[in-house]
Amino acid sequence: MKKIIDFIKSNILIVKWTAWYFFALWLILRFVFNFDMFSAHYWWKFFHATLHGFGGFVFGMLVYAAIPVYIATTMIIYRKKELIITILNVKKLFLPI
Repeated sequence: MKKIIDFIKSNILIVKWTAWYFFALWLILRFVFNFDMFSAHYWWKFFHATLHGFGGFVFGMLVYAAIPVYIATTMIIYRKKELIITILNVKKLFLPI
């Protein structure tokens, strides 16, 4: 257990990136395409569906590109030890006010 905690502490940026990435992906899939990525029923429907039109094309590309993009960005974060996209710090946002 101590090894797992030490690994997470040494790679806290990857843990943050993973949480924000899947949250953003969930928001896009849920509210734009009405697809719940945490439901096995929706995944069954996705793998047995025929995607038509521009919306189907965009949805299919988003789902199939999500994992390779995540792997590539995680590798960059691991090597550079900094986030690719700076995540907003709410305290700094309201500091001038």
